[in-house]
Amino acid sequence: GFLPGIDFLSKNYQSMRSVKRDGNCFYRALLFGYLENLLVLRNSGDSASMELAEKERTRLIGTVKECFTQLVELGYPEFTIEVFYEEFLEVVQGIFDQTFDSLFHLFSSESGSAEYYTWFMRLLTAGFMRRDPQRFIPFLDDSHMDIESFCKSEVEPMGKECDQPQIIALTEYLGMSIEIAYLDGRAFNESEGLNSVIFPDEISKIVSPFKVHLLYRPGHYDILYK
Repeated sequence: GFLPGIDFLSKNYQSMRSVKRDGNCFYRALLFGYLENLLVLRNSGDSASMELAEKERTRLIGTVKECFTQLVELGYPEFTIEVFYEEFLEVVQGIFDQTFDSLFHLFSSESGSAEYYTWFMRLLTAGFMRRDPQRFIPFLDDSHMDIESFCKSEVEPMGKECDQPQIIALTEYLGMSIEIAYLDGRAFNESEGLNSVIFPDEISKIVSPFKVHLLYRPGHYDILYK
């Protein structure tokens, strides 16, 4: 149930950050949570952690550059997607120049750069699914004949909610680790706590040195803090 689940959250997490309810919440929450963790690591004052943060930023930049090349190879027009790619790359490259407040402002500004980051996250998701269509076809319902049509109607348009295949695709593509706690009204077992799922489900596919924690409530994602 919801009330026991809320009580569990209050005992097991320090806080929650609400994310804008606009159908893009998963993509926005994942990227903000990732960049925030990167900033925490960089600002820790510990030399090993700072070095790890630099290494992780370099890894993601390389991954995103490779992804852009693959997107063009898939047929996405380079001229059209380049501006979104450059905005995304800029926020990752400049993350260590941000403060926590400025990062929050960057993501909360109406019609700002965050909209570009969010759509590029959608594009990365679609690209990964289109490169391995046979793997994701079992997730499709009868309204979609193939992965390309699914991506065009459910992944690429802004405002479309994110489901399991998109989560799998994006976290694997970027090597990001997330744990989603589900507060969705199902029966609550005190000894087990809230049902939670880690993505990617194979350790070998997780590259980032930290985990982003998200809360799912029907139709929406927020960020949790341990």
